[in-house]
Amino acid sequence: MVAISQGKTNITFYLILGIFFVFILLLGILLFNIAPIFIHMYHTVITGANPDCDCIHHVPLLTNHPYISSFILFLGLIATIFLFFIIYNLIKSLLLTKKYVNQVVSNEMKLMPKLNSVVTSLGLYKKIVAIDSNSLDIFCFGFIKPKICISSRLINQVSKKQLRAILLHEKNHLKSFDPLKLFLVNIIRKSLFFIPGLNHLASQFEIGLELAADERATNNLKETQSLSKALLKIIDLDQNLNHRVNHNIAVTFLSVTEARIDRLIDTHYKPKFKWFTPKLVMSIAVIVGLSVLFFNSQAILAKTTEINHPASSLDNGTCPMEMGEMEKSNSYCSYDVEPKIIHTPYSESNSCN
Repeated sequence: MVAISQGKTNITFYLILGIFFVFILLLGILLFNIAPIFIHMYHTVITGANPDCDCIHHVPLLTNHPYISSFILFLGLIATIFLFFIIYNLIKSLLLTKKYVNQVVSNEMKLMPKLNSVVTSLGLYKKIVAIDSNSLDIFCFGFIKPKICISSRLINQVSKKQLRAILLHEKNHLKSFDPLKLFLVNIIRKSLFFIPGLNHLASQFEIGLELAADERATNNLKETQSLSKALLKIIDLDQNLNHRVNHNIAVTFLSVTEARIDRLIDTHYKPKFKWFTPKLVMSIAVIVGLSVLFFNSQAILAKTTEINHPASSLDNGTCPMEMGEMEKSNSYCSYDVEPKIIHTPYSESNSCN
């Protein structure tokens, strides 16, 4: 039974990561495709240089697809802003998490005898931080080497068995590196806020983390009494407990949800995980479709260019180039401040202009 919530939580986590990586792949393909356009615009508009003749054919969008080029350039600008937005959310969450943890841990105290005996029995030595606080705090923090923080008031308010059950719950968060997973999911949630259904999926993941830790902390829900009593007591002492949850901070705050209480009281109760909503399915389909479109966009546009401008047009005197120069120009585009004159057997002199 342990694998039920844990398995569903893992599926939810990898699904959220998958959506994010597909979206990043889409942005990467988009930026890769429009890079030649930006390079061309930089040399011709900003530096005032003139490109070699064949460079025009490396950037067909500018002359053959003006509306598409404008649209893709707009998407490129949005993609660049979006990447900076992701970096901003990442740095912001890291700084807020570090600030919160440092502020809380600054009140660290020695382990009380009651806590020390439980910690020793659970093998959590050097992984517990006890703080002198009047709040009912207990949470897991840290990405690579996570630890558990617990307040003195919480230690005093619960029995030894209840304390053991709570710490066992947090130990499972620690062993599963849940703070790191929660951090990644919250970054994706905030970055892809415009995708319908993703916020619901992230909320289900948070609930799944708690249910999975409860199941493993109660021996497959066979010993739920101590943990359920501890949670009910904490609710009585702090009615605003769940209002402290902050998606900007990567810690597993103590939360007492209705699903957790129902699961602990009625072991036959099975919370429903709804991974795909109609809006989310439509969003995923759009993302995948755009990825395929942009992945093949260069080939499609190149084919269109060949139809509109056959290869024979290169020999009509408009932009004549010798075969050796053609092969050379296919590997790179060079830009000259002055127009480049090319001598060919067909004419004494022709300008690329």
